[in-house]
Amino acid sequence: MVGGLTDGSTETFWESGDEDKNKTKSLVISCPAAAAVESLRLRVVCVHVDNARDMGNKVSAVTIAAGPAADTVEQVS
Repeated sequence: MVGGLTDGSTETFWESGDEDKNKTKSLVISCPAAAAVESLRLRVVCVHVDNARDMGNKVSAVTIAAGPAADTVEQVS
C-alpha cells in the first residue's frame, strides 16, 4: 500500500477490500522523533482524489490533523 501512495503517480492507488467499502478510512503518517528538528518537519501533504474513475466509492471528505503525538492531534484548517 505505501508504494502506491508515495510513488508520485496518479495511476497507482490504494483501494480497500469489499469488506471495508462505504466505511470511514484513516491513513496515519508518523514521522520519526527527528522531525522535532525544524528542518525535518513535514510541511506539505498532497492528496489526489479522483472520483471520476470510481463512481461507486466517491471520496466525500478529507480531514487532515497534525500534532506532536498520535493522541494529541488537532484538525488542520
